[in-house]
Amino acid sequence: MPMSADRAPVTRMLNPRSIAIVGASRDPDKLGGKVLANLKGRFPGPLFCVNPKAAADGADAAGVTWVAEPAHVPDGIDVAVLAVPAGVAAELLGRGPLAPDLGGVVVLAEAAGNASERRAFEAVVAAYARSSGTRVLGPNSSGFRNYGAELFATFAGDVGPGSRRLGTGSGGPRVSLLSQSGAMLAYLGGTLLMDRGVELGYVVDTGNEIDVDAAECLSFLVSQRAERVGLVLEGTPDWRRFRESVAAAHAAGVDVVALQVGRSVEGRAISASHTGAVGGTAGAFRTVVEAAGATCASDESAFLDALTVPRRLVADRPRRVLLGSFSGGMNALIVDQLADRGLHLARLDPDKPEGANPADFGPAALRDTTSIAELLRAGADPEIGATVLFTGHVTAMDRVGAEVLGVIADGAAALTHPVVVIGRRPAGWDRPLPPNLVMVEEPRSAVRSLAHAFGPPPEDSGSSAADDATPADATLDVLPWPEAETLLRAAGLGVPLTRVVANADDAAAAARALGWPVVMKADAPGLLHRARLGLVAVGIRNEQDARDRFEALVDGARSAGLRGATVLVQQYADAETELFVGIRLADAFGPTMILSYGGGDVEAGQRLRIQLPVPLPRDAARRALCRLGVESPEVAASVERLGELAVAIPDASVLEINPLRISAAHPGGMAVDCVILRTGTREGDRHAP
Repeated sequence: MPMSADRAPVTRMLNPRSIAIVGASRDPDKLGGKVLANLKGRFPGPLFCVNPKAAADGADAAGVTWVAEPAHVPDGIDVAVLAVPAGVAAELLGRGPLAPDLGGVVVLAEAAGNASERRAFEAVVAAYARSSGTRVLGPNSSGFRNYGAELFATFAGDVGPGSRRLGTGSGGPRVSLLSQSGAMLAYLGGTLLMDRGVELGYVVDTGNEIDVDAAECLSFLVSQRAERVGLVLEGTPDWRRFRESVAAAHAAGVDVVALQVGRSVEGRAISASHTGAVGGTAGAFRTVVEAAGATCASDESAFLDALTVPRRLVADRPRRVLLGSFSGGMNALIVDQLADRGLHLARLDPDKPEGANPADFGPAALRDTTSIAELLRAGADPEIGATVLFTGHVTAMDRVGAEVLGVIADGAAALTHPVVVIGRRPAGWDRPLPPNLVMVEEPRSAVRSLAHAFGPPPEDSGSSAADDATPADATLDVLPWPEAETLLRAAGLGVPLTRVVANADDAAAAARALGWPVVMKADAPGLLHRARLGLVAVGIRNEQDARDRFEALVDGARSAGLRGATVLVQQYADAETELFVGIRLADAFGPTMILSYGGGDVEAGQRLRIQLPVPLPRDAARRALCRLGVESPEVAASVERLGELAVAIPDASVLEINPLRISAAHPGGMAVDCVILRTGTREGDRHAP
């Protein structure tokens, strides 16, 4: 158990003005050489290197002072980093205080060998901390970082000389991280969060927590006015102090997000061998964290998403979102996911230049970015709480991508709310992003990031015919897509060519045969809402992407608890207009049809919804479509055929087409997705006798 109660605070160690490296080396491939390389030329204070093989005591050309023994270090050094093997570290610590008035020691080493040898080494470290009064971080720590001060007391290579991962340059609010695993810190923070444009603050690896633990470091971060803190923990040696520190951080307005590793029996065994931490069950961890006012992340993706958008950027703002994309289908997917989180589209004045929300930029924006700039200017409306832009591969393109991202960055800089871009930066992009702009690679991450920042919605709502069901429930009798496709074709409806595939290679072959781009979806018994579970992938343009998306969809279906899942590869159907057609047949007052704008708009409940009795009265489809701005006898005929089909399917309770995509190539529309729910699965859907 750590001994940090009633001991000197860690402030001096984590905000040092002077540093000694015991075991320093001029060889950058050695442990002490890596620590030196990360500090030399950046740390502004006195830097002392201890190595008995040093040629001579004194300062070198870089202003680093070399000494042969720790005793030669001046009094009052704030922190000493022990970059030596465990055996050497044990010998040095066993002698007593390394130097007079030493503020702290970072022990990088972990004892090799079995558990008893590790415990013996930890006992030496604990005895040193107890007898000397010096604070100890570790053992088995990679060190600590303070990105704001460019202080990197670590051997990690991702912050080495010439590294571009020292910060985004945005000057935005920073995220601090605490963990018992240095490798996870480097990957989650130094790689993934920075790739999103998130600035890092303090990053501390507490290692085996013989003295200083995560709870005390969290209290330190509160004292440093941290705004967001991520905790990645395998266990805690003092659960009372952990609870108190998390609760105090929450009370101080710090957004704390915690991720537990080692939740399973096997995981706890690995944690015990890694840090000696005794991990707890997932339920207990979540209970403690959430009771203290923090967020418990289910996995590393949710952890990153919760740390991406600062809450203060959306404080007191309406839950209204401005949305733009290079894909109408992606707009629909994002609106679905926003609605699931209680976030809805902002209403724009159709007479103004920015036009509709969501905006479909289309290929024209690759040549003229005016439509993107106009949409961002509309974000100045105080009734808009956030902006989401899907650029996908566009911003990864060299010249065009840099131009598009530059326009987005300029527009975001004029706004005070968060702007989340779904896409990748072009190669060689080195321009700092505005502090309110972040980039993610998946729509789900964009939506979850905003949902965490806004907090829980006041209430959930839905409007489609099957919305009273969960996104997936194996007890529901949902007609599989191949059977639904057969019925639609037999009724004379247009349906995109679709292939059912069983593995990644088949997916690539099917996509190649159908022609690029393609759409891929998971299909499984009881699956009603693919988009809500993130089981739709659009804009797939090459075989490797098809293979990757196949694996991602299979993993997503498995994570959602779906059994017997398959993957559909579908020809992409372009659209000038998208419609929603939903028919509920098992109602006490008879079958009814809902017509509305398609994609995700119907889910958000933002546009006109027209309800009609089924069978449709004469000319009812045409008149209803005219109210939606669709004057097409071909589409009216398709809607009428859908009504006839729905009542002809034995035991059908719900038939939904969302979207029905209409274009010059498909004037009668293409039924891109279909849900046919049969009775006998839910009591409320049974026909009256």
